[in-house]
Amino acid sequence: MESFRVGLPNVRWIVMGTMISVFFTDTLVSVLARYDHRQMHYVGANSESVEQDVMHSYEMAFSGGGFTSQLRAGGELVNALDGCL
Repeated sequence: MESFRVGLPNVRWIVMGTMISVFFTDTLVSVLARYDHRQMHYVGANSESVEQDVMHSYEMAFSGGGFTSQLRAGGELVNALDGCL
C-alpha cells in the first residue's frame, strides 16, 4: 500500500517480496516486458503451503516467491485491502 501511495511518476509495476525473496532484475524486466503495462496484471506464484493454496483456490500469489502487479491493478488491491484484514 505504501509503495502505491508514494505516487512516483513513470512507475509501471509494483514488485513485492519478503526478506527471503530473490529477484533477478534482468529476468524480471524481461518477463514483465511481455505484458502490456497499460492493462491490469497480477503476476506471481502459488504458496508453498498447500493449505493456503486450497483456501484461496490456487488463484492468489504469495510474497515468499514474490509477486508483481501493474500499477493500476495495485491500486485496486490497495482499495480492497481494508476489507481483507
